[in-house]
Amino acid sequence: MKAITVLTILFLAANFSIAQNEPEDYVKSFFALVAQGKITEAIEKMPTNEKFDSDTSYAAKLHTRLETAAKNSGEYCGYELIEKEEVSPSYVVYTYFIKYLNAPQQIQFTFYKPKDSWQVNNINLTAQARQASAKRPGLRM
Repeated sequence: MKAITVLTILFLAANFSIAQNEPEDYVKSFFALVAQGKITEAIEKMPTNEKFDSDTSYAAKLHTRLETAAKNSGEYCGYELIEKEEVSPSYVVYTYFIKYLNAPQQIQFTFYKPKDSWQVNNINLTAQARQASAKRPGLRM
């Protein structure tokens, strides 16, 4: 009986750790930290590649842009998926609205899986959310 319990726990733990390594989980964690005002930590927790890690100015610019967006757009109110584009099984682009009280911002995460794990290839913050409305005729901004 103990062996079955141990095996069950190991199985569940393995499935949980696998589930934590999907792009959606990284995005969810990112927004949870942004909601707490922990923008630096949100950026640092994303699984990045060597190019992204070596370009410290890019991370600093992204941090500044997120901070500025938060200050200028009002209270953080959540996020919404606009589009998920699966270019291939190893390359996925997620576009979200960051909902602020005064105006939404648009953020795009590009994930790439060269081998066994996902990494962020790019994060792009757009001050104007109008790009999304061009792709969706029913969406009015």
